Amino acid sequence: MFCPSCGQSNPDEAKFCGKCGAAITAAAAPKPVHVEPGAKDTGVVSQTMKTWMLVASIVLPVVGIVVGIVYLLDANPEKKEAGKLWLIVGIVAAVIWSALFGA
Repeated sequence: MFCPSCGQSNPDEAKFCGKCGAAITAAAAPKPVHVEPGAKDTGVVSQTMKTWMLVASIVLPVVGIVVGIVYLLDANPEKKEAGKLWLIVGIVAAVIWSALFGA
């Protein structure tokens, strides 16, 4: 079942949205998604991508910082959330790397 407010997919027995907290009625229909012709981006950040980006952000902090900034500038809230996480992890990893191996 989809939230009528934000479009988030929820279990069929859910009474409230797990993302935004809005009440879900049994008659809630999926939120229509408008996709431009020729568009490749689905706007979804997969769990696999989230995991690999976290690893990359720790090993190469500049990756997390750059990709985090790019995703923060995207209009999609899911991408903004992932970008924020990657940016924070990248900055923390950079500070740790600097403390361990810096001058």
